[in-house]
Amino acid sequence: MAYVYPMIYENQSDLVGLGITMQNPAMTAMLGPAQSPSDYTAAIAFAGEMLLFTAIGMAVMNILLVSTTTRLDEEEGRLELVQSLPVGKLSYTTASTLLMLILNGVITIVIAVGLGVMDNADFTWEASLLYGAVLGSTGLFFSGATIVAAQLSETTRGTRGIAFTVLILSYIIRAVGDVSNETLSLFSPLGWTVRTEVFATNEWWPIIGLAVGSVILIGIGFILNRRRDIFQGLLPQRPGRKNASWFLKTLPGFVWSQEKVKLISWALGIFLIAAAFGAILGDLETYFADMDILQAFLPNLDTATLTEEFTRLLFAIMSLFTGIPAVTMITSLKHEEDIGRLENIYSRSVSRTKLLLTYYCIGLVFIAIMQLLMAIGIYYPASLVMDEPLSLVTFVEMALLYVPSIWFLLSLATFILGFIPKVMQLIWLYLTFSFIVSYLGELMEFPEWLNNLSVFYHTPVEFDGFPLLVIIVVAIVLSALGFIGYNRRDLKN
Repeated sequence: MAYVYPMIYENQSDLVGLGITMQNPAMTAMLGPAQSPSDYTAAIAFAGEMLLFTAIGMAVMNILLVSTTTRLDEEEGRLELVQSLPVGKLSYTTASTLLMLILNGVITIVIAVGLGVMDNADFTWEASLLYGAVLGSTGLFFSGATIVAAQLSETTRGTRGIAFTVLILSYIIRAVGDVSNETLSLFSPLGWTVRTEVFATNEWWPIIGLAVGSVILIGIGFILNRRRDIFQGLLPQRPGRKNASWFLKTLPGFVWSQEKVKLISWALGIFLIAAAFGAILGDLETYFADMDILQAFLPNLDTATLTEEFTRLLFAIMSLFTGIPAVTMITSLKHEEDIGRLENIYSRSVSRTKLLLTYYCIGLVFIAIMQLLMAIGIYYPASLVMDEPLSLVTFVEMALLYVPSIWFLLSLATFILGFIPKVMQLIWLYLTFSFIVSYLGELMEFPEWLNNLSVFYHTPVEFDGFPLLVIIVVAIVLSALGFIGYNRRDLKN
């Protein structure tokens, strides 16, 4: 992305246009405070649009890895096995902390060098090192927060719930503070992240603050770790209902109870992100209509308005994010298989087909729900800021166009589960590849054969029955083969 930005914004007028748009309160809430439009360079544009989201990506990675190497290993019995050896009680938490120090340190160095070696005067070595340090220190801060959460909750799901709640609250506090009260933003670690002003004034004090916060959180985590028993959390567990509801006694109810937090969180997140993008649609025609680079990003501008084409690109990219929770429905079933819990279910009158179909159908239903939420989320803010907004029906049509392609992702995951479950992670590689093709394929002029490998490349810009029918038929065939393979193979093979 850093390599592409100098190509996107070719002259100062393009950068000033971007800078003016970034002053929009919706953009400030989404990305953080912007620099003065007259000061914009390609590097400042890159940091302004990418820094916060890459920092959030680092936070997510650290939360998942720390929760896996602490609470999940404890929950699945590996910690008990290790602590039966002559090692200290804090050895496992210490090992996890060292792992995250090394990982975040390596990422800091790799990103700093990657930006610094670019043949562009705007990407100075100091600023490049600061950009890497921002990501590393933000990641370490949320590592510390997750270590503390792992001592509070007695489950992996609870640990991740606490850590992700901290991340979401950090984003909300920063967003509100950046728009209305800068002091409030300083109570959020992400507020410190965006105040480094990378490639502009290059402020290092937030890095020191994040590092100190990381040390404090990790220290608290170690203290709490010494005070609790294995398999226990320090927070009291709320007792469940005395009797299960009729819905929970059904297979769909049981699966829903396991997956609802994840699905609802994704649905809410997609809606809020869509609403943030909808709020900036009113500025598109004003500031970006004359940018030549848009012809590369949006090749159909000769036959459609800038707003329509940008919205289609937005739906294409965000629909890939809808594919993530859909695919995790299948990977969750694979995880249940890996840790040996499916034997308890299959020992009763439950067939493999019925269980897989339950996960599959819930994922399929939520694909449609999240696409509709995406359309509504974009439409209502856009209707307030646009003089002639597109109709809600148009937004809904754009969103539903991608349902077959997301269904294909779900079907491909099902096929992999049925025949080659040991390489289940390949589905994430394919999803990442599809994102790159959708976002940068036209700009980077990928060869046609490479673009054709992404199902999203074949999604028509308007309702066209034939390509949509082909995608649906392929999805059905892959799903059927996946069900057949899952029924015939041995578990954990």
